Amino acid sequence: MKTLSFFLTLIFTTLLNIGLNAQSNVPVPVKNGNIYYENIVKVNENFSKADLYEKTKQWIAENFTASRVYSPIQYENEKIGILIVNIGLGNVYPDKYNYFYENINCSLRIQVQNGKYKYIFTKFKATISITSDNKTSRGDTDFDNLFDSGNKLGKDDIYTLDRIDFKIKLIVKDLEQTLNEPVLAVF
Repeated sequence: MKTLSFFLTLIFTTLLNIGLNAQSNVPVPVKNGNIYYENIVKVNENFSKADLYEKTKQWIAENFTASRVYSPIQYENEKIGILIVNIGLGNVYPDKYNYFYENINCSLRIQVQNGKYKYIFTKFKATISITSDNKTSRGDTDFDNLFDSGNKLGKDDIYTLDRIDFKIKLIVKDLEQTLNEPVLAVF
């Protein structure tokens, strides 16, 4: 297993050295070398912490699949208004190279207070699949090593990060829309 991990890391690092400097033209926000989205969003000031907490749980239930053996909610504390959710972002298939990212996911932390909420997306991970000589090798990776100093991002890495950014922005837009809806819907 260590050999496979080393092999994947070596290939991945080699692929990253084909292209653009990692610190320029990166389509995702980066903080301390990690993909990191954060914002505080004000909503109707009459929405209580309890209202926003309940609306957030409903939003999670409507958007992220749970089963008998899996819940997207990794942590919840109603008293302090925090939910931590595992968010699946799907797969990204860059055009030219013999690798792609499967099961991209991240952690979303939402904290609610009266009239506002804060979200943080961190810990972006995936399974990287590399095909060579009709054999596919898979290994877990995170996106943090993309931003190590000296690494270069290739066009397909930029494409992958752009797709991640697009998906996160859709999630943020949907969350904002849901948490701005009236507490009691008129029907």
